[in-house]
Amino acid sequence: MNDIFNFEAVYPRLHVEASSLARKFIYDRGAAEDIATSVLLRVWKIKSDFLNERAAKAYISTGVYFACYNYLRKKNTDEKHREHIIYQIRLTDTPSCILDQMIEKYSSVKLSHAINKLPRQTKIVTRLTMEGLSTVEVADILGIHKQTVRNTRVRAYGILRPELESE
Repeated sequence: MNDIFNFEAVYPRLHVEASSLARKFIYDRGAAEDIATSVLLRVWKIKSDFLNERAAKAYISTGVYFACYNYLRKKNTDEKHREHIIYQIRLTDTPSCILDQMIEKYSSVKLSHAINKLPRQTKIVTRLTMEGLSTVEVADILGIHKQTVRNTRVRAYGILRPELESE
């Protein structure tokens, strides 16, 4: 009776039996071995409650069965959540939204690089215009005439358009 609870001596034999039982329910070998290990550790913690080896094996078998059941139930729930998320992604058309965001980001970076190549005053006028400021507001901030702002914008667009269309 005492050698059943000699953990080092009994563990390999019981682990093989418990793993085999778990693999009848779960086809994932790693998960089945994890379940067998966790059940055996519970047995080890309460070993004094068993009268004999047969009682311990019955407890192990029952523990493996319920652990497999819980594993499969959780796995099924996880798959349902995954399917729901995929459904939501398809509903919201997120992949195309992500693609649009990537294109917008790429275009923004490309535009920013092109603007940085402009002459100093042209760059400033262009950036202020992109921030939504009117011709009068840009002229007031820079202390230049309104027509100078307009001419600078035209010059900037003339430089930027071919550069941005080239790719």
